[in-house]
Amino acid sequence: MRVLLDIVRQSLATLWAHKLRSFLTMFGIAWGVGSLLLLVGLGEGFRSGQERNMATLGQDIMFLFPGRIPAVEGSLVSGRSYTFTYGDYLAIKDEAKSLRTISPVINREDIRAVSDYGSTAGQVFGVAPEYNKIRTVPVNPGRWFNEEDNKEHRRVAVVGWELLKNVFPGRPAVGASILLNGVSFDVIGVVEKVGPEGGYGKYVRLKHNNGYETAYGHMSAFAKGMEIGKRVRQGQVIGFVGSTGQSTGPHVHYEILVNGRFVDPMRIKLPRGRSLEGPLMGSFEKERDRMDSMMSGRGGTARVSDAGPLQMQTSSR
Repeated sequence: MRVLLDIVRQSLATLWAHKLRSFLTMFGIAWGVGSLLLLVGLGEGFRSGQERNMATLGQDIMFLFPGRIPAVEGSLVSGRSYTFTYGDYLAIKDEAKSLRTISPVINREDIRAVSDYGSTAGQVFGVAPEYNKIRTVPVNPGRWFNEEDNKEHRRVAVVGWELLKNVFPGRPAVGASILLNGVSFDVIGVVEKVGPEGGYGKYVRLKHNNGYETAYGHMSAFAKGMEIGKRVRQGQVIGFVGSTGQSTGPHVHYEILVNGRFVDPMRIKLPRGRSLEGPLMGSFEKERDRMDSMMSGRGGTARVSDAGPLQMQTSSR
């Protein structure tokens, strides 16, 4: 034991005799450990961020694009452009048994969208009904395309968030009609929005029952696991206060929409649960008093079964 104490005493004396060298050594060790932890944290944050971004695309996806055949010496088709046809899509769908599903995508960017409430320029994608099984495309309100739409050649559309704001400002889009380059389409669904939203910065909009929506903007970050189509419960953390977008400082930006229209959160009358009134309330209070009296007569040890059958009354309005 004395030998151990002598070693500790000699070590401390040596450190004290060379204070600057000891400080620089400990500082170098601390700096190295801190740098390592910082790099690990940055790497983990980048990885989780990439995972969230990839999750918005879908799982196990492969994209095929038209292009140009690479130049190969002696080849007669080198440098030629190639495109896909609908026949190619059908052939792959029939022959590629290892694919769970496949969808062609036709894109046009010279689209003029017009409704009864506004117009805007944009782009349109033509896809098969199976597309939402490949990509993460949550639709609320409304629905996605189905095989019946495809077989009957219905002119239906699912609109995105930007088009909704410009063409149906503050109005419900589902059930309305829209002209795309002069051709009429029925809007059957709206793609939900979670992510950067212009001046709102990092933005989340939550769907509630009966047409109610709540929106939160300028957040610094989203909660872990928060993504499009995710169900949340009351009291769950969805994001963190920040100042992203066009913001003058950190704050909570909160909005309420009813049937697609913005309303004043301080004046809105929120839906209330059903309450007893009139004769029903009187019957309830009478039965409550009877049970309280019975419980007090037993010294608080009565069983619920001692109270006898509970009679309920209902009324039609």
